[in-house]
Amino acid sequence: MRNRVYQRGDYWIADWTDSRTGRRLRRKVGRNKAEAQVALATLQTEAFAGRWRDEKGPVKVLFEDFALNEYLPWVKANLKSWDRTEHFVHRAVEVFKGLTLDEVTVALVEKYKTALASEKVYGTDRVQAPRTANYALVTLKAVFTKAVVWQKATSNPVRPVKLFNCNNVRLRYLDQKAVQALLTACE
Repeated sequence: MRNRVYQRGDYWIADWTDSRTGRRLRRKVGRNKAEAQVALATLQTEAFAGRWRDEKGPVKVLFEDFALNEYLPWVKANLKSWDRTEHFVHRAVEVFKGLTLDEVTVALVEKYKTALASEKVYGTDRVQAPRTANYALVTLKAVFTKAVVWQKATSNPVRPVKLFNCNNVRLRYLDQKAVQALLTACE
């Protein structure tokens, strides 16, 4: 682990390894060794607490800010049928509100998936179909894919999550009219 200060020209440089990410970080911190050592201790504390951001690393973006202010305008401009996508983005924002894109984990997405599977269809006692839950997960996956491409997030936590198996076969019964028409056709 690298934690030191050294002089380059007129400035002292703090050189340390971020314990959370394992990245080597360096920064100009002062004009004398004592000042540099104090600055190094401060920078390490801030990095450990998550308050310091490496200039080369991604900016911490809230999920709702990215989804509503960047992703949805892009969807509306590029997709013909964006209304359903908008609905599922708003549902995801309700769940992941207050979290940054990098704070959303696979475990949180799995919890979201479980909640989707047990959610009732509005106004009925039926549980929603697996295909509907899959559409919500696919929409969330698309949000994170764009976030990674646009360098707002470091990874896509939805990628390892498996979708539900869809067997949306309906059990249908014939009404009296259809039964009579079938019997007539059989004669």
